Amino acid sequence: VTSEYSVERSTCLMCFKNKASGKTFANQCLEDAESLSYFGEMLLKTYLLHKREVNNEIQCTALLDIIKAVGTANDEAANSFLFTVSRRSQELFRAEKCTMYVVDKPREILWSASTDSGKQIKLPLGSGIVGAVATSCKTVNIKNAYEDSRFNKEVDTQTGYTTKSILCAPVTTHATGEGDKDRKRECVAVIQLINKSTSDGGFPKEDEELLNQLCEILGDRIT
Repeated sequence: VTSEYSVERSTCLMCFKNKASGKTFANQCLEDAESLSYFGEMLLKTYLLHKREVNNEIQCTALLDIIKAVGTANDEAANSFLFTVSRRSQELFRAEKCTMYVVDKPREILWSASTDSGKQIKLPLGSGIVGAVATSCKTVNIKNAYEDSRFNKEVDTQTGYTTKSILCAPVTTHATGEGDKDRKRECVAVIQLINKSTSDGGFPKEDEELLNQLCEILGDRIT
């Protein structure tokens, strides 16, 4: 006896096999199974609605924390500011990982302001996807990292982690110039999000637009 109800993209399926007494399931068993499936649907729907509310609350809190960090940023709390932006961005965009890289032009390197392991990462300027974003000042949104020639697979090999999707955006500010025509955008940092936790299809266009807006706000503060 099987009875199935679909709730959005999730499915509640109940299956009963081998009647304990008797050879077959009676009609009453079928009715009872359908009733149980109906209640299962209600429970699943309630759970999904609750989960959505919790996720929305987490995202709103993350955005508010970033706004507060921007408003109170100063030289003495630079490390705390960068850490807050990185961690809350991970929650805001529901990514498995988020790393912020600061551009160090004199030494021609990118160094990580915060990482999951706590270890600082240093990359040559222009290296990999992060370097491409830093030098071009253009956002990169990749659904399958292994199909992009710029992706460095060695990191996954060493850590055992599998990178799937990447959303990487430049944090820019206006370089000093004599006139408005000379004031070109300059990349001061890069935010890299890895693996959208709620979807295998990568980061949607809405995430890309929101991250670009966030980077616009962060430019002067990070400088």
